[in-house]
Amino acid sequence: QALAIEKHIKDMKSKIYIENLLRYPEVINKLLEKYKDC
Repeated sequence: QALAIEKHIKDMKSKIYIENLLRYPEVINKLLEKYKDC
């Protein structure tokens, strides 16, 4: 699961996206839901 989420974040290649991950915990929760079966 962690590898899948890491790949997703790296594929985004966006500093703003990473800042939003830090700023808004609900984004992290959505990622965890999306990749929970990996």
